[in-house]
Amino acid sequence: MRDRVWTIVYMVIITAVATGFMTGVKVLVQDRIRTNEGLFESLAELYGLGVISLTEKPGPAQVERLHKDRVKRSLEDGGMWLRTYDAETGELQAIGVEFKGQGNWGPIRGILSANPDGEEIVGLYISTHQETPGLGGRITETAFLSQFKNRSIPKPDSEGNYRLWEATDAITGATRTSESMERILNEATRNLKERIAEEH
Repeated sequence: MRDRVWTIVYMVIITAVATGFMTGVKVLVQDRIRTNEGLFESLAELYGLGVISLTEKPGPAQVERLHKDRVKRSLEDGGMWLRTYDAETGELQAIGVEFKGQGNWGPIRGILSANPDGEEIVGLYISTHQETPGLGGRITETAFLSQFKNRSIPKPDSEGNYRLWEATDAITGATRTSESMERILNEATRNLKERIAEEH
């Protein structure tokens, strides 16, 4: 009986110490976590707006400077809209929209941007997803994302879809992810075109 009580007390003490340690570590690194999350968000926006190429890996100071000088964010009609401007002339270079849609295993989030006339894709970036690594997860690979850059945005079909996605964009072995991406990109393109039309 005494051994059983001691075991329980021991487990309670160990759990309390471990919990306290983990809480302390979290408090200590909380600011760093927030800073890193902000940098990741800024970097995703720079990629999605085509400010930097997908192969570039800028450092934190460069990310902060580029984002501050080139990107403007605005919450409009319940969505996050992004605009990038030339640092010297102030000329609008791209308009982007943050999108979210259901993938095969969970939400897919990213940024799609077009030139100011809405005729051509400037950038596409997938910031988060839960797709299968090596299959649907390939939507984050540079080879996949790069095929959309500078692609002309087609006229909508009879159902109002812009069909940015083509058969060549499909990921082998990831049919459901490919179907989800087609739906997500069609909706993001439609929203982008409507916003650009309103601003002209």
